[in-house]
This record gives sequence, structure tokens and C-alpha cells, in this order.
Amino acid sequence: IEEEMNAKVAGLQRRLDELARSLESRDAQIAEMQSTIDGAGVGQVQIDSLQDEVDRLRGELASERERVRELESQAGAGEPGARTLERLQQEIRSAQEQRDTHLNRLRSLETEVAEERGRLQEVEAARDALRKDMATRSESLRKEIAQMRERAEAAEAEKREMREELAGLRARVKALSEE
Repeated sequence: IEEEMNAKVAGLQRRLDELARSLESRDAQIAEMQSTIDGAGVGQVQIDSLQDEVDRLRGELASERERVRELESQAGAGEPGARTLERLQQEIRSAQEQRDTHLNRLRSLETEVAEERGRLQEVEAARDALRKDMATRSESLRKEIAQMRERAEAAEAEKREMREELAGLRARVKALSEE
């Protein structure tokens, strides 16, 4: 009888240990999900940087357009000398080339900004899905933990009862052996 009781106590102890390991595993999963969610905010910084570059290039493009207008108006004003006209036409071509270069870069950056915004939206959607999943899992884990605690308490109570019963049996065996 004593061996049977000891085996039951050992079995209950194993179940308690399994419950503790299961709780530790759940805590690790929750921490991993939280770190994944926390890493999603990095994309906004890159978008802001690209947007600043777009704004800067738009300013440069506007000033180059103004310069082209000025040069075109000077060329049309009929300044004396063929050399001055030739110089002004060269400056106009140069300004137009710079304008075109800036315009191409601006379009490229606007495309990059749009792509980054798309990626950021995907990351935010994934983050929201992870948060929802984590909330669902957390609630499930809370329920499971509560059930495990109840089982652990029941196992402890059963263990205590078995020890009391074992102590009573030992006392009876002792009393019977003394008779």
C-alpha cells in the first residue's frame, strides 16, 4: 500500500512539473510574439526620410524652372551680341538638363515612397494580425493556466489526502504490529 501511495505521489509530482514546463513554454511564445510586434515601426522612419528628399527635390526643381524662365526672358529681350545670346542659350540648355535630371529623380523617389508606404501598410496589417492573434492566444493561455492551476491544486489536495491516508495506514500497521 505504501509503495502504491508513493507511486501516486510521484505521478502527481510529475504532472505538476509538466504543468510548470508548459507554462514556461507559453510565456516564451508570448514574449516572441511581442518582440515581432515591436519591430514593425521601423518602416515609417524610412518613408519620412524619402519624403524629405522628395520635398527637397521639388524645391530645387521649382528654382531651376524659375532660372530657365529668367534665362528665356533674357534671351528674348534682345541683348546685344551674339556671344551673349549663345551663352544664354547654353545656360538654358544646362538648366533644362538639370531640371530633367531633378524631375527624373523626383519621380523615382515618389515611386520609392509609394512602395515604402505599401510595405509599411503590409507590415502594419501583419502587426495588427499578430496583435489580434496574440490577444486570442493570451486569453486562451489565461484560461489554460487557470485550468492547470485548478488541476495542480486538485493534485496537491489529492497528494495531501494520500499522505494523510498513508500516515493513517502506517499508524494502523504499527498498531497492528504492536498487538
